[in-house]
Amino acid sequence: MQIDRRSIFRGGVVVGALTVTAGCTSCPPPEEADRPEADPVMVTGDHDVGWLLNVEEFGVTSGEADQTENFQRAIDAAHASDRTLFIPGGRYTADGLVLRNGSRLLGAGAETSVIHAVPGSENEALLRIGQGVLQHVRVEGLGLTGAGNRGQHGLLIRAERGEEGVSGLWHSSFANMRIYDFDAAQIWLAGGGTEARDPIQFLDLYNMVVERKPGTAESICVLMSGQVNQTTWIGGRIDAFGAESEGSPGVNLKICPQLERYTPGLEPAAYLSNKVGHTHVFSGTTFQQAQVAVFLDGAESVTFDTCHFEGLGSAILLRGAEGIRVDRCHFANATVASAGSGYCVRAEEDAHAVGYGNMFIGQFGDMAATDGSGATVQMHGSQGTQVAVTAGLTRSLEATSVLGIGAATTVVLTGAGQVSTIEGSHFPGASIHIRAAGGEVVFEGGGNLHLGGGDSLRLADGGTASFVRFDDGPQWTLTSVVGAL
Repeated sequence: MQIDRRSIFRGGVVVGALTVTAGCTSCPPPEEADRPEADPVMVTGDHDVGWLLNVEEFGVTSGEADQTENFQRAIDAAHASDRTLFIPGGRYTADGLVLRNGSRLLGAGAETSVIHAVPGSENEALLRIGQGVLQHVRVEGLGLTGAGNRGQHGLLIRAERGEEGVSGLWHSSFANMRIYDFDAAQIWLAGGGTEARDPIQFLDLYNMVVERKPGTAESICVLMSGQVNQTTWIGGRIDAFGAESEGSPGVNLKICPQLERYTPGLEPAAYLSNKVGHTHVFSGTTFQQAQVAVFLDGAESVTFDTCHFEGLGSAILLRGAEGIRVDRCHFANATVASAGSGYCVRAEEDAHAVGYGNMFIGQFGDMAATDGSGATVQMHGSQGTQVAVTAGLTRSLEATSVLGIGAATTVVLTGAGQVSTIEGSHFPGASIHIRAAGGEVVFEGGGNLHLGGGDSLRLADGGTASFVRFDDGPQWTLTSVVGAL
């Protein structure tokens, strides 16, 4: 078989097509063979390559001149013809660009094809999505950089209704990008509405290098607010690269309910609704240079797997967050900016986190910390210099008829009283241990307690009673007691 190779060189990118002619005795002569419907790559002009449109066809040139109008024409033409828009290597100046449903942007590389914001622009973002429902958007191999414009974002994915009664971005991906040096959010994923019709969901983000402006708490790497669900982050770096010292004021990643206005930090925020994101996975992602690397305010089902935390004031702060997993992560000098007084994982306001197989080395402060609200942190199978990597699993309570212990596994009763029902968030098979530390405690049958052969158990001050949970009958069965009267 004889193969002739045709190549097109534009902006350092090679696009190849093969023309095949017959070279075997069993094939008909070339002039009689059926021709394919189209070559893999059809050349119809200097820059137009079949499935690909080149921005240069629309007058876009690199340099300091504002190319926003030409860029938007190119994006809209690619959308109208269902083709991918190619951005050759160069440094372009544009912002306020709007992605359409199904838009596909392809650069020559995050350091090669770079769009720089227009200095002095009042556009809210360099790149954003349009109104209504967008699906199957893809952006790859592109750099976005700020120009010092106050309050400007890099990539803004915000659900905004148009004529339809729904909005948001679905089934889309962003890959091999660098977004950096914007005064506000480098990436803001903003789900909207007080009902489940305005989500940002089913997003894949691969090898994203996201670097906020160092030295300011007003700039954030990634903000996910409101209905932002089912995102997967693979690799990449979420950082304040270029900070003059370890750590930098502010937060690198924040997940929170729907915001009334842009609020990037740890301070209390005004929320439009209690809609909050869930089901996010960060795998192999590096977090560096921040007062707090990750702040989850009410988020649900967020997983950090094989991530790296370094050069921070503290690593992960949870407020009211549920279903948080931290597995196989590497905390290496994770609290160096706070002279070891920070924390790796801290849970507040009844937040709960569990994890396995984490490594703590160098300067890392507290492996696990809580605020005493009933929040818990349980790290198992981890390595570090501290003996325990759990916090908040012991609760101090008054002895009452209905004893609410939350997720605690050990309970200290600070006064005398009677207990007939135990309410907790434990699965069957879990054990709890209750110690009387302020007088005699009487456990009574008739609630959800099974006390063995008797209807009641009197526990002396200083005594301990242990129970195991079942999922039927009386839920809690007495297994052992020390100090019975």
